[in-house]
Amino acid sequence: MTKILLINPAKDVPLLDWAMRYPPLGLMSVAALLADHEVEILDLKVDQLSEEEIRKKISSVDIVGITVLTPSVDYALELCRLAKQHNCVTVLGGVHPSMDPQLINNQEV
Repeated sequence: MTKILLINPAKDVPLLDWAMRYPPLGLMSVAALLADHEVEILDLKVDQLSEEEIRKKISSVDIVGITVLTPSVDYALELCRLAKQHNCVTVLGGVHPSMDPQLINNQEV
């Protein structure tokens, strides 16, 4: 069974009040479609984890999926680099990669 970690990143991003009230519905929808796999959602807007705890979670999975809004793109790419260090397949989705896929594809990850 494939282990998948879906991440909603937030680091040094000003959180709007509404962003804290709503769960990551996009990631929850993806998780529902992956019901045959072991899936965990890590919502870093809510889950206060240290860098070491995040590293440990990423190192224990096969695939890391990250939703990317424009304010969180730098941290999302940082998480991708971390996942690549652990030989995880990485998948980016959300507004930013959909809006400008060439920019995301040209990043050094």
